[in-house]
Amino acid sequence: MAIPKTSHILSELKRLNRLPEIPQTLRQFEEAWKNPTQHIQELASIVGADAGVSKRVMDTANSVLYRGDTNVTNITNAVGRLGVIETRNIVHAISLHSTFTSHLIDARKFWRHSITAAFSAKHLAEYMNKRFKWQVDPAIAFLAGLLHEAGSVLMARFFMREYEILREKSDSLDAFIDNEVKLLHMNHAILGAALFKSWNLPHEVVMAVAGHHHPVRIHADHYQIAYVTCLAEGACWLIGEGNGFIEANINQTSDQLIENLERQRLTRDHLAFIAKQAQADSESSNMLGMF
Repeated sequence: MAIPKTSHILSELKRLNRLPEIPQTLRQFEEAWKNPTQHIQELASIVGADAGVSKRVMDTANSVLYRGDTNVTNITNAVGRLGVIETRNIVHAISLHSTFTSHLIDARKFWRHSITAAFSAKHLAEYMNKRFKWQVDPAIAFLAGLLHEAGSVLMARFFMREYEILREKSDSLDAFIDNEVKLLHMNHAILGAALFKSWNLPHEVVMAVAGHHHPVRIHADHYQIAYVTCLAEGACWLIGEGNGFIEANINQTSDQLIENLERQRLTRDHLAFIAKQAQADSESSNMLGMF
């Protein structure tokens, strides 16, 4: 029996109350974020009302990457040290970790993959902006890298039998991408993007998630952010950070990644270098050790 279209799947999951709702703290933070009159203290109060999020923000503010001469001791000072952009990243990261789980996916590896992709996307945005005069917001790139693989967890949760077959048939990223469409007649990128659209996340993030395997299929207005997200995911695979579902092989480079690197005349070694930088940043930020 054929799998229905993505829009039909989302409608059915919503009808059955199985579609993940946006976490309350994330919803409140995003609403406040869009309000230009909101003060940093008001954003901090939203974070402070959630004990789990508050602890992670405090830990990150006092991490090697961000701490100053002394540790911060209250949430307002922690948000002030990190800035609202970095605080927003942490709120999204915690929401990702708590909302997207499946027994078919190794949670630790999925988390490492997502965090490394986030920092890789940030570095890549900065690099492409400098080298090619692109206009990719590093903060948006971070979120896109962080969230790009969430749809695969939804797929594994709702189509367990098909995803078990998919894992048996897929020994590489290229095989996974091809087999997913053959088995399910859709892919995790589109499902994840559709969910984030229903959450009213930034349109640039939605388009980046949708196009993170095939950025050339995305409208020209959003090609750059989709391309950066695509390379950020590829960077993870180059340094052995698989997605928790398919194991990474550092001796095997995806044909799709090679094609996307060649499109902008980038090299595999340069991407691997950026990935290592991102990995170091993620470790020193304490985000890898959050859970």
